[in-house]
Amino acid sequence: MKILHVIPSFAPAWQYGGPIIASLGLTKALAKRGHHVEVFTTNKDGKGVIPIQTSTPVSMQGIDVTYFKVQFPRWYYFSFALSAALKNELRNFDIVHIHSVYLWPTTIASYWCRKLKVPYVVRPLGMLDSTNVEKKYEHTIASLFSKIKKNTYMKMIGKYDLDNAAGIHYTSQYERDLSSKWSISTKGTVIPLGVGIPKPNIISKNYDNIDVSDNLKTILFLSRLDPIKGIEILIETVNILYRTRQDFKLIIGGAGTPEYELKLHKLIQKKGLDDVISMIGNVGQQDKNNIFENADLFVLLSHHENFGIVVA
Repeated sequence: MKILHVIPSFAPAWQYGGPIIASLGLTKALAKRGHHVEVFTTNKDGKGVIPIQTSTPVSMQGIDVTYFKVQFPRWYYFSFALSAALKNELRNFDIVHIHSVYLWPTTIASYWCRKLKVPYVVRPLGMLDSTNVEKKYEHTIASLFSKIKKNTYMKMIGKYDLDNAAGIHYTSQYERDLSSKWSISTKGTVIPLGVGIPKPNIISKNYDNIDVSDNLKTILFLSRLDPIKGIEILIETVNILYRTRQDFKLIIGGAGTPEYELKLHKLIQKKGLDDVISMIGNVGQQDKNNIFENADLFVLLSHHENFGIVVA
């Protein structure tokens, strides 16, 4: 079977966390089973772009991936080149697997699939949950704007795209249940994400404060840095715990927007926890297994997770 995956961002844009890792693993597993698999995506990587050629297929761990230049408005992952490629090449595929909602790649891929009568499946990545839509864990102007955008999108475009899909790919029953508020008519199927077991290796990069020789217990947080992950609650918890015991340290691994990372740094400084909490930035894929092995406790205090691949 010829399968096309359409996703707003793809490896090596690791800062987007689980969706990138899961999508790469899914495409590799399908290819291993003998299917012809390709990926269409944008070159967006946070506020920058992936330094890679665009509009030409390149091999990413054995998968043919075509990165298209992202354009204004970047937050929407708009790409005229992606739209043109979908129009011209969709007929070459038997089915299209679309990842995410609310964004241009989903909208335009759904449109051309219907237009050219190519069946498509949507994996919403947990974005249909009211916690994600309503941004109940944030109280900012930006979160209010996001809430308005998402609700408007679903009423005007999103629900129609989902209702006309061949199927909805949920990764857990929990995600499926929380999506029920939209009354999507398309049948949904729960297919959990696969989890690969990495081989042990020597850490390839020097990360601050992951040396276990100091005899301190190591608490590890490793995920995308975003308000939905409950990191501020974690810092407040460490602040309380440190009043009664000082035999531990917290390592926060992952990347987020510069604004949010700065907010976390300021909170750590405000609480006087600079010597207790270390933010080590994005952790390379090959290093994660070893960092987990060096930790005594892993924590993830997310307000919402549809699957939680980092826990799996």
